[in-house]
Amino acid sequence: MAGGRMRFWLIIFLLTVPAVCSLASTGSLERHQVSPQDLHQEAFEPLPGFNAALIVTPGDEFDKILNMPPDNRTDFTRVDTLRIGEQAELHVIFTNPLIDENNFADVTFDVQIIKPGNIIKKYSRLEGITGKLQRSNSNAYLAKAFMRLKADNSDPVGEWNILVTIHDNKRSTSISDSVMITLVR
Repeated sequence: MAGGRMRFWLIIFLLTVPAVCSLASTGSLERHQVSPQDLHQEAFEPLPGFNAALIVTPGDEFDKILNMPPDNRTDFTRVDTLRIGEQAELHVIFTNPLIDENNFADVTFDVQIIKPGNIIKKYSRLEGITGKLQRSNSNAYLAKAFMRLKADNSDPVGEWNILVTIHDNKRSTSISDSVMITLVR
């Protein structure tokens, strides 16, 4: 694509999948292993009932999560540093959305990316899940929408602040989470 700017592709999953993750730790991305149990202590301040978090994973490895047998799911890999030419994916996970009498939930989220130089990009009302839940609402859900980031040579190096607000629209409750990614050459 022209312009050489950080590219953000919004990709819609056709299926909602459980968000219990495990990834190998290879390649040049700077990574930290985080267990699913750490989400409640590290990633966000939980509200009664509805819980949500933002995770950033290596872009080339996330698909492996979708095909792992449940017995092999332990930890996922979190990205803190991204080098020019590398990719990462932003994923939202949540539990316990309020459902109506027909088992319908409505979860959306907003993303705000603040680049060095106070350049701000906003993406609103991205789909977490809208419609009938096929599993219990207490299960962990991966938002249908996610963003893929690819760093190009003309992107400004430094701290990229990614703010996400996840909305349980039926409950009229929102949870905010953020991550900082350092872009380096």
